[in-house]
Amino acid sequence: DVVWPAKVFGMLCQVGAGVAVYLAALSLLPGRRFLSLAAALLVVTSPPLVWGMLSGMEIPLYLLLVATGLLFYLKSRGVWAVAIWSLGVWVRPDGLFLVALGIVAPPREAARRLLVALPILLAFFGFNHLVGGHWMPQTVGVKAHFGVDLVGRTWHLMREWGTLWG
Repeated sequence: DVVWPAKVFGMLCQVGAGVAVYLAALSLLPGRRFLSLAAALLVVTSPPLVWGMLSGMEIPLYLLLVATGLLFYLKSRGVWAVAIWSLGVWVRPDGLFLVALGIVAPPREAARRLLVALPILLAFFGFNHLVGGHWMPQTVGVKAHFGVDLVGRTWHLMREWGTLWG
């Protein structure tokens, strides 16, 4: 059965994100354990996030990576934060925005953070180009565009199917 391991993995990621949020809130509000616990419980029990946790989708894993990166960022470990957020791009490509923010802010050590993110991001882009022929996953092109090119998309899809099954 593949359903239950995905659900258990989602639950573990959600709980891990809750722990990371608790520790991040505690670093922002030292001594305010109740508020930190409330922030963590809000994340762990939020209905949309509970749905994501049990859906078997990427949401809880990405939430864990973002929350853990935030914890490292707040602990002045910007290099580790950017590395974790860069790994998150493999889960959700829209995380590139968070990686870019992590690299440029604050400006000190920006070059070092870029050197950490670059190999992870180059591997991501290279993998997508090698497998799908585009630098970003096909889902990004479907979700983020200004027009619909059904003929072009369908032709590309048929070409890929022909290569795989032909």
